[in-house]
Amino acid sequence: MQIPLDNFEQYIDNTILQRGYRYFKNGHVRELEEITPGKYQAIVEGTEDYTVTIHIQDGVITEHICDCPYDMGPVCKHVVAVIFELQQDDLGLKKQEATSSGTRKKKKPAKRKTIADKVNDLLEKVSPEELKDFVRETALENIPFRNSLLTAFPQHISGDSKSAYKTQVRSILRAASKRGFIDWSAAGYVGKAVSPLLDIAEKQLQNRNFMTTINICTAVMEPLTDALQYSDDSGGYIGDNIRYASELLYRTAEADLPEKIRRKFLNYCLSAIEKEIYEGWDWHTDMMRIAAELIRNDEEARQLLNYLDEAEKKESDFFKKTFQNIRYDILLKIKGEEVANAYLEEHLNNSYLRETAIEKAMEGKDYDKAEALAKDGIKHDKKNWPGLVNKWT
Repeated sequence: MQIPLDNFEQYIDNTILQRGYRYFKNGHVRELEEITPGKYQAIVEGTEDYTVTIHIQDGVITEHICDCPYDMGPVCKHVVAVIFELQQDDLGLKKQEATSSGTRKKKKPAKRKTIADKVNDLLEKVSPEELKDFVRETALENIPFRNSLLTAFPQHISGDSKSAYKTQVRSILRAASKRGFIDWSAAGYVGKAVSPLLDIAEKQLQNRNFMTTINICTAVMEPLTDALQYSDDSGGYIGDNIRYASELLYRTAEADLPEKIRRKFLNYCLSAIEKEIYEGWDWHTDMMRIAAELIRNDEEARQLLNYLDEAEKKESDFFKKTFQNIRYDILLKIKGEEVANAYLEEHLNNSYLRETAIEKAMEGKDYDKAEALAKDGIKHDKKNWPGLVNKWT
């Protein structure tokens, strides 16, 4: 929910607004800092100490996150307290100190440096040896920091183990879980904490460190998919990360992979399909799409087609049509145009395949066939699918 700063009170439940104001008034907001331009972070004392992060752009709060367990609405009292802290001068809430001349206003202080500025200044002054000593000592004592360090530079770690990434994701899930459940607010924390891992995965893909990308993405997808069983992910925070990871895997499959990595990647996808690791979710089908992109010969195609045969027997019509689309792509890739076109003509009730057939006819300048296919589509879908009728028209 986006909230204009100048009238934020109009966007927040009055009860929560009053509670947040009391927290601000009683001094519960500590360590408010501007991390980067427009990104603020503070600690708010409540039942426990909670971390609040607020993003502001052009006078509008575009994002607000609190790691408290509140899940009764979009904004908690801790976020409200930080908003009051940020707006105290504009609202006249900050007490003005008297000056020697009585009513003379205080000179406006110079703009404070952001945390990013302070860190950059410090890094310019600290020697490499001092920095290494600090990192080494902190990594040995602080598990979250150690995990972040190890996953931030995976290309320099011997073996580039998937288990290291999985350990970090599970650590995030444990921190978010209370009594075995991840509520709506904690799901937001999970999404925010996991996202940097996938940013690393995308960077490694750009650098052609393919195995690192695969390891990070699968290490994210597996535990997060399990976590959906005990989470309130109505905000989509966890699911969005899984989808992002799956998208990165598909982009990796499209790359010119070394043969050893291609085979290893394909074996993972086929194993995930066989073991039904992602069964019941869209990414189960994604594994089939990725495998279809990775196959190179008849034997690999046969194994994937067998899985599609089994899947079509037990899935709904919607998924059956998705599997047909994948099957067509496999036949076109491995068996060639003639076999794929024969399959296409036999499955024109599938709207994607009908559209493909029409496009192929248009490309071949066989306009009579394209028109006939479109008219047949209108007739077939007239009763139940007006949107498709518009497409064929």
